Amino acid sequence: MGEDSIRESPWKFNLELSPEQEEELIDKLAERIHKHSLGLMFLVTIESLGPLTRIGAELGSTLFGPYLDFLGMEEIVVLLRKSENIDRLIEKVELLDAEKKKAKQSK
Repeated sequence: MGEDSIRESPWKFNLELSPEQEEELIDKLAERIHKHSLGLMFLVTIESLGPLTRIGAELGSTLFGPYLDFLGMEEIVVLLRKSENIDRLIEKVELLDAEKKKAKQSK
């Protein structure tokens, strides 16, 4: 079976994000995680799943494609397919948590 035999998904999970779009989405996700005080839970979950995150993004786009598309999460799925984006998201969440902790200590 070659590349030509793979059917293209009707959902937008085959799109590519520009580096600017990736950075903007990482910032949005990190801010949302931080805003809801989910930093530690996110870090523990994402670090423990590690390599499975990309597989989950692939599997999720297949099984839950219509729902993710309806919820507007297709860009997040595309973002999480790249392990370097996961690392960048982790770094951003850690940075925001460190800034919050530093601000608390200085009060």
